[in-house]
Amino acid sequence: MRKAQPRAAQPLPSLSLRLLSFSRMQLADWLERHRVFLDPRLSLVSRADGSTAVDALAPIPPHSTVGRIPVSLVLSHRSSALASRLNGDPLASHTPALRLAVHVAHEVVLGPESRWQGYLATCPEVPVPVALLWRDDALDWVMGTELQRELSRIGMSRTRLQAFYDDVVLPIFSTSQSGPESSPTFSFAHLLRAYSLVSSRAFQVSSYHSLALVPLADAFNHSDPPHVHFASDTWVCPECGRLEACPHDEETVTAGAGALADGHEDGAEETLDMVSERAIEAGEEVYNTYGAGLANAKLAASYGFLLEGNEHDVLSFHHDEVIDVLSFCAIQGTAPELDPMLQQHRAFRDAVATQIDAVLAASASTSAPPSDHEHPLIAPPLSAGGNSLYFDADARLSPALWALIAVGALHAVRTLADERAAVDDIHDRHDSLTVADDQNAPDGSACDRIVRADLAHSTPSEARLSPPRKRPRGVNLPPSTWPTADELARLFDLVAARRDHADGQAAPELSDEENSVVQSTTSDWHTVLQVASPVEHRAADFAARAVHELCRRRRATQEEPEWDAVRLLDEADRRRRTPMPDSSATDPRSEPQREDDAEGRSSDTECALALEYLAGERLLLERVSSQWDL
Repeated sequence: MRKAQPRAAQPLPSLSLRLLSFSRMQLADWLERHRVFLDPRLSLVSRADGSTAVDALAPIPPHSTVGRIPVSLVLSHRSSALASRLNGDPLASHTPALRLAVHVAHEVVLGPESRWQGYLATCPEVPVPVALLWRDDALDWVMGTELQRELSRIGMSRTRLQAFYDDVVLPIFSTSQSGPESSPTFSFAHLLRAYSLVSSRAFQVSSYHSLALVPLADAFNHSDPPHVHFASDTWVCPECGRLEACPHDEETVTAGAGALADGHEDGAEETLDMVSERAIEAGEEVYNTYGAGLANAKLAASYGFLLEGNEHDVLSFHHDEVIDVLSFCAIQGTAPELDPMLQQHRAFRDAVATQIDAVLAASASTSAPPSDHEHPLIAPPLSAGGNSLYFDADARLSPALWALIAVGALHAVRTLADERAAVDDIHDRHDSLTVADDQNAPDGSACDRIVRADLAHSTPSEARLSPPRKRPRGVNLPPSTWPTADELARLFDLVAARRDHADGQAAPELSDEENSVVQSTTSDWHTVLQVASPVEHRAADFAARAVHELCRRRRATQEEPEWDAVRLLDEADRRRRTPMPDSSATDPRSEPQREDDAEGRSSDTECALALEYLAGERLLLERVSSQWDL
C-alpha cells in the first residue's frame, strides 16, 4: 500500500518483469475466485519497483462503485485461523495493530494452508520500510526532525516490537499446541514483516473486525485528493458483526435474527466498497487516500514512503522553543552591561500563553495582505489548528507562530528602548553632578546617592554602585503595554514590504493587467516602508533574527547539520545503488529485497528513505531562512 515512485528506479531484467506480471495475474485470479468485484474499466498493474497499482482503462464517472470485497474475505483477529485456536482473546489489551500483526504472522507461517495464501504471496516478502521499524543507523539520520517527533508520538519501534514478541507472543503460544510457537518457522522476522504489512495496508473496517487487511482495497495507492474512497458499515454489533438487530442489542429482538456476521437478513453478502469521488480519466492511475492532510512525517512513519513536494509538510515548534528563542534574541540586542531580560521574558512567556488566542483572533481581521496577493512570509489563517506553531510547506510561518514572534518582537524592542532610555537618564543625572561632586564631595558621593536611589527598586543583589560611565544593571521598569491588533497588522505589512523590496519585485513578461496589480501592490509596499517608525523596523529585524534562530537551532539538532539537501540526496542515491548480483537474475523481487543480503539491503533502503526525508526538511529550513533575509 506504499506508493511513491522511487527517485532512481533500477531497471529489472525482462524475466523479472514477466514474473511481476505473473504475480499481478496471480492476485487477480485469487480475487476473482473469492468473488471480489473489480470494475472492468480498471486494471491491476505491476510497477517496476514491485508494487501493485490500479490504472483506469476507460473514463469512470463520480459516485461509481468500482470495487466490492466480501466482508468474509477480510483478514482480521476475528476471521483468521488463529482466532478459533486461542482461548478467548489474550491480545485484547494490546493495540489493534499489534493484535492483528500476530494473526497475520500466523497466516504467513501457515503458507499454503492459509486461506489468504494467494493474497499474502503477492505482498512484499521483506518488511515494508516503515520508519516505526527502522534500525538505529536510519533513525540517526532523522534525529531532530518532524519525523522523530511523529515516531515518539506513535510510540512503536523495532525494539518494542521485539519485546512484545519475547514477553507477550511467545508466552501466549507456549501453552497452545497449535500456536505459531510450535512451528520452527515462526520467528520475530515473521512478526516484523506482518507488523509492517498491518501498518502500511490495514483499514479500520468496523466495530467488529476492527483493524483488518482488505485484499484489493490496499492495491489503490495514496493521493490527496483521491479518486476513490473506502466505504464500509462501521457501526455493526461488536459481538457478532451484524448490521441489523441481533440478540446482543439492549432491546429484545424478534426470533430469527441470527444471520451470519458476513451477511444481511435477506441472505445478501455484505461487502466493503471502493467508490469514485470524482471523474476518472482513461490512462491515469486511480488513487485512494490513507487520510486527509498527511505530511511526509506520517507517511514515512506508518507507510514507508514519501511524496515529493508534499503540500502538507510542516516543521512544528513547541511554545517553549519559540519563547526561548525570543528571549535569546532579546538578550543579543542588549548592551553587554545591561542585565538580560530573562525575568521579564518569563512573565512574557506566561502572559502570551494565555493571550495568544486573543492576539491571533484580534489581528486576523486587520492583518490581511493586499487584495489578490498572499503574504509571502505568513500563511493565511486556517479554520482548524489555528494555534499551531509551524513553518508550512511554502516556507511560511503559521498565523499563530507569526503572532507570537510579532508580539515578542514589539514587546522586546520597546522594553529594550525603555530600559536604555532609563539608563541614559540615570547617567545624564550622573554627569550633571560630576562637577559638583568633584568640588564638594570627594569620591563622587552625591552621584552615588542618586544611582543608589535609582537602583532601590532593583533586586537587592543588583542594587550596587556601578563604576562611572558604566551602565547600571538590573534597572526595574514598568512593563511595556502589549501590542495592539493595529500594531501587529502594521508589522504584518512591514515584513511583507521589506521582503518585496529585497526581491526587487522582478516580474518579467506580465500582462498589462498583471503589471497594474504589481505596480499598485509595489506602491502600497513603498508607502508602508516610508511610514513605518524606527521601532517597527527594529521589530521587523528582531522577528527576522528570531526566525533565523529557530532554523539554526532546528538544524543544529539534526545529523550532519553542515550538509545541504543536495549532498543528502546524493548520499541517498549512493545507498540505493547497490549492484544486483547475477545469481539472483531469476529472483522476482526488487533490488532491496534480494534474499542473499536482504538484511543489509533493507538497512540501505531505510537509510536512503531517512536521508531523503532529512533532505526535504533541510531544504525547507533553507527556504525559510532565505525568505527572512529582510
